[in-house]
Amino acid sequence: MNDAADPPAADPSADGAVDPAAPVARTPVAVRAALRDGNRRYREGAGRHPHQAEGDREALVGGQHPMAVVLGCSDARVPVSVVLDQGLGDLFVVRVAGHALGDNVRASVHYAVEQLDVPLVLVLGHQGCGAVGATLDAVRDGGDLTVPLVRDVAPSARAAWDGCPGAGESAERYACAHEDAVRRHADATAARLRDDPVLAPHLATGDLDVVAAVYELDSGRIDGL
Repeated sequence: MNDAADPPAADPSADGAVDPAAPVARTPVAVRAALRDGNRRYREGAGRHPHQAEGDREALVGGQHPMAVVLGCSDARVPVSVVLDQGLGDLFVVRVAGHALGDNVRASVHYAVEQLDVPLVLVLGHQGCGAVGATLDAVRDGGDLTVPLVRDVAPSARAAWDGCPGAGESAERYACAHEDAVRRHADATAARLRDDPVLAPHLATGDLDVVAAVYELDSGRIDGL
């Protein structure tokens, strides 16, 4: 990983013009709005595919200055930069199955916030998450909830299963629980990061925000962003 570098004064691929895909300011609110707009462009088939030209690659050789950390799942159906319509150098992406919050994941988020001055951490869950499904299966079937990955998702999966109506192991109950568990797990991961002692000072000053959202596979929409 490279140390932070001052962002270029203009987008090299835009011939000095104001970059239409960039946030208006490097603040949590502005960055969140820029990501929300990027997801809208993606859904509407109007992506700008920013920062992917030769000049953009050359400008990033000396360092990176991403505007957000995205902690997401490894699922191949959720390529983060694509669904947010961002390019090279825009996002510091950490992907692991079920966006499980292990030590290396925490350290990666810490690095982006402390060394790269990233103002936003986005925890991105997604519809149809396999890690959530596997954990929900273990909850339903009385399986082992202490194995790696499953234990990270288990509290959310258990709460979702217990909270959904339906008799026994009905398909309706499972579908309800899976959708609820995805949202609960994203929210829980964000809450754990907000309680992180390394991130706490940045959150207290308002220079950082941690938010959770869920990507919908069928619509391409990111709910909660």
